Amino acid sequence: MELSMSGAALRTFSRCVTCLARIGSELVFQAYPDKVRRLLSEPPNPRSSPARARFCCRFASQRRAVLLISYSDAFAFGFQLELHTLNSSRSAFASVSLKRDFFDHFHLPTDGTAAAAAASSTPLQCSVLLKSVLAVLRTPTAAIDRINASLPNHDASKLEFVIHCLNGLKKTYRISCTAESEVQTLALDRSRFPSRLAIRPRDLTRLLSNFQSSLQELTIIATEPAAGLPCVDDDIGGKAVELLSYIDPTKDDYDSRLHTQLWIDPAEEFLEYVHAGDAVDVTFGVKELKVVLALLSS
Repeated sequence: MELSMSGAALRTFSRCVTCLARIGSELVFQAYPDKVRRLLSEPPNPRSSPARARFCCRFASQRRAVLLISYSDAFAFGFQLELHTLNSSRSAFASVSLKRDFFDHFHLPTDGTAAAAAASSTPLQCSVLLKSVLAVLRTPTAAIDRINASLPNHDASKLEFVIHCLNGLKKTYRISCTAESEVQTLALDRSRFPSRLAIRPRDLTRLLSNFQSSLQELTIIATEPAAGLPCVDDDIGGKAVELLSYIDPTKDDYDSRLHTQLWIDPAEEFLEYVHAGDAVDVTFGVKELKVVLALLSS
């Protein structure tokens, strides 16, 4: 794998790595050859608006407590490089996918044989420590002309970065690849999730501002729009989504902690909302979600 980036792409790459470093400690690079590939195996939707930035959230059933959140401004095809990380408690997986035209140069060599073509679905992969990549990106992007990165093959022990500075200085970094990565690619069948919603990042940030800043976990409950959440209060009844702070009931200070509940009308807040079947709820960490929102706001 050989790639080169500069300018706005380099600044975006740096922000993405910084975001992932706030979630996990290990970074997995996966480089794919030229082919059409969908993020997390999602089938294309020709009716999706290619120009609208939004969060897409999907909820699994209570039996599979999964909250899948993706951000898209293009829902594009042909991803060439993916960056993955996993937090220490293994409760949050983050992935950034970059298209070929994101880079000034991107090359993944093959020998052109039938065996290479058959193996095209297998990415070229390596795993490195995020703190090592952050050390590479410590040079201010305003002082960088371009960055080159290379990984010769699957068995390579070093990932090499070369920084070409505007003043003519050249910096070379060789980062050791870990033998066995604990971060695996997330493969989920989105069509089996009973709930889906899309919301603008700034609107989600506004909704989260209603909760205390020290809150660690948040629960979201989704119901069918026609049914809404059962409540005697007419101002709340009929709203299909509820956000509420999750506090461990086994804690001694459970009764004295601040509990916040927020009822949401999907027609007012969401760009898209789909739910079928019984109500589902998922509890997830707020920290990782705020880290992603910070990336989108930068």
